Amino acid sequence: MMSKPSRLSAAAFLLLASWSAVGFAQTAQTAQTAQDTDEVFEETIEVSVVNLEVFVSGKNGEPIPDLKREDFQVLEDGKPVEITNFFAETGPVPAAAVAAAGGAEAIPRSPDQRLSLVIFVDDTNMEPQNRNRILGRLGELLGSDLGPDDQVMLVHFDNDLKVLRPFTTDRSSIESEIARLKDLSGDKQRREATRDTAVQQILDAVETNGGWEGAESLVKQYAAAESAMVRGALTALDQVVVWIGSLPGRKAVLYVSDGISAMPGEDVYLWASTRSGYRAGRRISMLDSTGFDASKAFREVTARASRSRVSIYTIETMGAHTERGATLYENQIVNRQNGLRILSEETGGLAMLDAADPGKALRQMAADLTTYYSIGYRPQRVADDREHKIEVSVNRKGSSVRHRRWYKDKPTSELVAERTTAAMVFGAEENPLGVSLEFGQQTPVD
Repeated sequence: MMSKPSRLSAAAFLLLASWSAVGFAQTAQTAQTAQDTDEVFEETIEVSVVNLEVFVSGKNGEPIPDLKREDFQVLEDGKPVEITNFFAETGPVPAAAVAAAGGAEAIPRSPDQRLSLVIFVDDTNMEPQNRNRILGRLGELLGSDLGPDDQVMLVHFDNDLKVLRPFTTDRSSIESEIARLKDLSGDKQRREATRDTAVQQILDAVETNGGWEGAESLVKQYAAAESAMVRGALTALDQVVVWIGSLPGRKAVLYVSDGISAMPGEDVYLWASTRSGYRAGRRISMLDSTGFDASKAFREVTARASRSRVSIYTIETMGAHTERGATLYENQIVNRQNGLRILSEETGGLAMLDAADPGKALRQMAADLTTYYSIGYRPQRVADDREHKIEVSVNRKGSSVRHRRWYKDKPTSELVAERTTAAMVFGAEENPLGVSLEFGQQTPVD
């Protein structure tokens, strides 16, 4: 169950009204003309600039920092588009250069390039020892790899979503909250025990009944419970994307877990299907596991993140510290890693899997956050509710390119809802979106 956001204040309500008015004024213009005796109304919807973070690496996996605007080609729905905005971030500013310039404030970054990073710790899908391996190395990322004006927020999910530290540039306050998390127990150990119990119950049912007919319902019950856990975590992750969706600049989520199943219960279905094929009675079919397919729920999260310029980075160490070979556990790891790949690949992030050395994996992420290309283009079409495919290529032999693959135009209603939610979560007084309201003289329409 989600923790309740703060009550909407009168100021936040006023912001909602102002955003509604401003959003409408910016996205639609209505022209009235007369044709014969009938009135014809035309509506023009202005499409905003589409911003992309593009990550380019060479054969050695290292970022390529010296590309120019003319080295890139962008296609939307297979058609070339003109690059109107281009910015290259070539790495963190050395501390000596910052000091020589008179401190961090002397080298400000543009608001459109500042980073808002959310560290999302999912204890419903993580064992404490794996969590602590990762959290123990986050200090390196926070201490040296982020810009001085980048802000970080820490959230924790254990069947209830909590903001442990709102957005701040004070790294020490984030690190102190991370230290407290290390002492918490996790929920995944109880889930592992539940799965082992379910497997034993299935085996007992097979032995008692002399076949697999009575065990089928037990497999289904386990898959249903796993599905509920997965959807709960995805709902929480989606809520975080809503919170930060309308903030200016770049946005990223670091999702810390042992993975999240793309097909909840598939590991037990596959195990039972294999075992039942060599026993008397009807075989349990793997096709039955498709009833718990979570791909639609994953798609909802990645769709919102993609149209909100939010990249999702995922990291897990379970695969590197689990003994391979047992079919049940092997399938579980693969299933969970597939979910992490979906979240990252669909949003232009990075899936850091089998991270035996979390520090090394986080340095890869840091390279993304500090060496990238920001590309903007304006689609030559009216806004719509369709998905639009994005392709970016680079004129550099042997390079690989990563970016979000598609997007949808964000409806005005969604933009207003996101801004209202941001006011409720972050507080209207701070005005994190930099919204202002101006009153002018109304012009009558003839």
